[in-house]
Amino acid sequence: MRTGVFKNCITFFCVFFIFAVVGYCCFLNSRAVIALDKDFYFLTIETQTVEASAIEIKRDGGAGFLLKSGKSAEVALSVYFSENEGNKIADLNKEKYEDLKVTHLNCGKLYLKRSVSNDEAKKLADAFDNLYGHILLLNEAILRLDNGQTQEASKRILKEISDNFGYLKNAYAGKYKTLASLYAKGEEALEAQIENIVFAKDLRYLLCELSKGYIDFAGEYSL
Repeated sequence: MRTGVFKNCITFFCVFFIFAVVGYCCFLNSRAVIALDKDFYFLTIETQTVEASAIEIKRDGGAGFLLKSGKSAEVALSVYFSENEGNKIADLNKEKYEDLKVTHLNCGKLYLKRSVSNDEAKKLADAFDNLYGHILLLNEAILRLDNGQTQEASKRILKEISDNFGYLKNAYAGKYKTLASLYAKGEEALEAQIENIVFAKDLRYLLCELSKGYIDFAGEYSL
């Protein structure tokens, strides 16, 4: 008798599970999907002394960006956009930072939380493309500065990026407030650099901030 009841329960739960999975898949299919497929490889160290660690990292030319807070916080030295590049730089810095690791954050398919028109989904996809494109532009500016580009030439490039940030800040102010705020921070940070000496460590901090902002922005819309 008990065996029969047990079998019936197992059958019920299996059927329920199948219907739940099918239902969830149908629910996902009813939502607009944006294929972001973006990977971010942060070079981080775990620390319980965030401020001291950030100061030390910045002194060595790193970002000193707080990627994750809590008892076991992670402070980022930099961020890269391919696994090979992230691992290569991590290996070069292992002697200086024993607990250095690569923290991989990914934005895959974005299933929108609410139903939107195809036009709205396209506008949102364009917003993500714009942000990622400027992240890559800033990364290129850092690489050029590291390779000996002059302050004057660096400032010209950063001014173009800053002007774009200012335009996009206003363009997205009414629609995507989080994104507009991120561009405002970027514009302010770059203008401060342009008016003084451009330091790669400060640009790395901004690069980490924009990259994490991209991920957080995706989280606002993703199921």
